Amino acid sequence: VKSLINDAKAGTAVNACANFSNVNAVGSNSLPSMFSSVNAPPLSPRSSSGSPRSSKQKSSPSALGSPLKLFSDPMQEVIPQFYFQNGRPPTKELKEQSLSKINHLFNNPLNGLLIDEFKIVTKEVCKLPSFLSSALFRKIDVDCVGIVTRDAFITYWVDGNMLTMDVATQIFEILKRPGHKYLTQVDFRPILRELLATHPGLKFLQNTPEFQDRY
Repeated sequence: VKSLINDAKAGTAVNACANFSNVNAVGSNSLPSMFSSVNAPPLSPRSSSGSPRSSKQKSSPSALGSPLKLFSDPMQEVIPQFYFQNGRPPTKELKEQSLSKINHLFNNPLNGLLIDEFKIVTKEVCKLPSFLSSALFRKIDVDCVGIVTRDAFITYWVDGNMLTMDVATQIFEILKRPGHKYLTQVDFRPILRELLATHPGLKFLQNTPEFQDRY
């Protein structure tokens, strides 16, 4: 090796393959003479039950089959949809329960409800406080007809996936103005008017309109 390094430093042509083959030939011939002069190490004792190494080899993966075979056919896991742009759609059971209540409450000759009659829908179907009823009514009655039909309510509440939203999101969607993604102080006025008109503890303000806005 030293001679090869010196030749490489000197820039002479080096035939490394030939030199290594010569070295290997010499080394292979000298191996028997080297080991013949050294006493062979004693063999390890063997018991009748066999060495621990042999017992471990019996339970090796090769005897039971290669563990790689378990992953040779990868299973494709189906991940359910977890994002819905317009909200998670209601389940079949929830939708059927709501439609049953809606059909019962809207079962009248007008096929719709006036603003005073709509409170029971707000409480029983929407599970929201009654002071949100007028705001929800006007949200659905876009044309200000003064009546909310069964189909219009189903389109907004059921088909619009309002059923599966949390309460905070439901109230936010009811109060916000069309095209807005935020609430302002003005958006809360319908709730305050409803509270002033219906809350028993605020009856003293009904006869004094000049104090209602300040309150």
